[in-house]
Amino acid sequence: MQPTSKVQPYQKSKQRIILLFSVIFSITILSLSSCKKDFTPMGNTEVSNTDLGNLDNMGNSGKPNIIFIIGDDVGYEIPNYTGGESYSTPSLNYMASHGIQFNYAFSHPDGFPSRLAAFTGKYNFRNYINWGILPPGGHNISNMLHDAGYATCFVGKWQNDGGDAAIKGAGFDKYRVFLPFEYPSNQFKGRYKSPIIYENGDFLPDSITAGRYSEDMNVDYLDSFIDQNQHKPFFAVYSMPLVQKPWVPTPDDPEYATWDPKYDEYKQDIKYFPSMVNYMDKKIGQIMNHLDAKGLRNNTLIIFTTDNATNVKISSMWRGQLVRGLKNGTVLGSTRQPLVAYWPKGIKPNQSSNTLVDFTDFLPTFANMAKI
Repeated sequence: MQPTSKVQPYQKSKQRIILLFSVIFSITILSLSSCKKDFTPMGNTEVSNTDLGNLDNMGNSGKPNIIFIIGDDVGYEIPNYTGGESYSTPSLNYMASHGIQFNYAFSHPDGFPSRLAAFTGKYNFRNYINWGILPPGGHNISNMLHDAGYATCFVGKWQNDGGDAAIKGAGFDKYRVFLPFEYPSNQFKGRYKSPIIYENGDFLPDSITAGRYSEDMNVDYLDSFIDQNQHKPFFAVYSMPLVQKPWVPTPDDPEYATWDPKYDEYKQDIKYFPSMVNYMDKKIGQIMNHLDAKGLRNNTLIIFTTDNATNVKISSMWRGQLVRGLKNGTVLGSTRQPLVAYWPKGIKPNQSSNTLVDFTDFLPTFANMAKI
């Protein structure tokens, strides 16, 4: 007969562990349920059985153009359409009222992991090598669409290392990027005024970038790419530097004209944050207006989301309460991000979905839409 003195304590410990996990699980479920009640969709018709991967079942008969816009540090409390009250976001509001907003879209707690998941369609434990490193040789979202006949373009914050070889290896025909190499680099230097911009395997000279604003140059390049590909489907990623710090004047601020970008990190001030949000929204509106001018808006899907929550130093009014940014956290307010899709030909207006979405969903969604 085996002694029981060693068995009983183990069984008791096992029972305690099971009980503990049961209690934690119950508390977690109750917490999530209570949180979900706080985020009721505002004034939109609820859509049942609609998910991100079935957008192409909503009226489209051919391959749409796709513009995938990723803001930087634009938390759920920022856009007006979610209930934000501190800023002006008419372009995002228009997209939401004339498209579909997803109320439960989740990123990772920080930017690069979210971008890595979006570009590869894989969770980070399957493809993370190091911060800011896109695994070489992988088949990414742009490779997929390029192989399906799409013209491809990347503008804005790259942060995937490797420069020209990596960008082209990821399937992008054209690019104008900030942060082409992760090491050594400083993403808070040369981000906005007189930007450090990399194009065609080299950095643009100061004679081209001096005094100019990065987001103006990015949208100009994107508009030119659209002009060159009016008669074939195109896919563009616009990875916006806005509204990540340094918080500095935009061209719409009177201080911009005399602002010396050499001192961005030392003179930055959160008082410029509202203007940066407004300018982000303005650039999105400019893209839509350009599509209109070319007769392309009807069959172009524009998706806006953000890589992670707002910086913790920023507090904003949201639905009558002051909300602090929760970037880098793992609570609901840290990983739940705004996500809106606008596509006149394929999406009925004023829709809302509570479908659970995360950043690995974009690749299979776009594959479905492109009939791959």
